Amino acid sequence: RRNELIIKYKDLKKNIESKEKERESLYKIFEVYKQVIINLRQETYIKISSIVNYGIKTVFNDKYEFKIDVKERGGKPTCQFLVKTDELPVFVNVDKSQSSHGDGLMEIVAFLLQVTVHTVYNAPNVIFLDESFRRLKSSKIPVVGKLLQELSDTLKIQFICTTHDEKLAAFASNVINL
Repeated sequence: RRNELIIKYKDLKKNIESKEKERESLYKIFEVYKQVIINLRQETYIKISSIVNYGIKTVFNDKYEFKIDVKERGGKPTCQFLVKTDELPVFVNVDKSQSSHGDGLMEIVAFLLQVTVHTVYNAPNVIFLDESFRRLKSSKIPVVGKLLQELSDTLKIQFICTTHDEKLAAFASNVINL
C-alpha cells in the first residue's frame, strides 16, 4: 500500500510540475501577445495621427497639431481626439478647439479620420463625401481639392463627392451636374 501511495505521489508531483511548466509557458505567450497588441495599437495611433496631422497642416498651415489620447477605463480603451492651436498651446478636444465662427477643422479631422479607417483596416477604396467641406472657409477649398487629389493618388482611394462648390468640383476627374 505504501509503495502505491509513493508511486501516486510521484505521478502527481510530475503532473503538477508539468502543469506548472505549461502555465509558465502560457504566461510567457500571453505577455508576448500583450506586447504585440500594445505595439500594434501604438503603430495604429501613429499612422492615424500622421495622416490627420499631414492633412490639417496642409489645409491650415501648421495652425493645429492633432493627437490621440487613449486611456484604459474599466479594462476598455477610450479615445479622445485632441488638438493644439497657435492661440491655445495645450491639447483640447477637437470639438472645443474652434472659435465661435469655426474654420472647418472638425470637418477636415472627420474626413481625415475616415481616410485613416480605410487605410488602417483595408476597407474598400471608395469614400463617399456628402457636402463634407461646407463649413470650410472658401479660401481653403482649393487646398482641400489638391489634398483630395493627392490622397487619391497616394492611397489609391476614389472619392465620390456631392458639392455645391464649383471650386471643389474643379478638382474632380469626373463631374456630373444635376
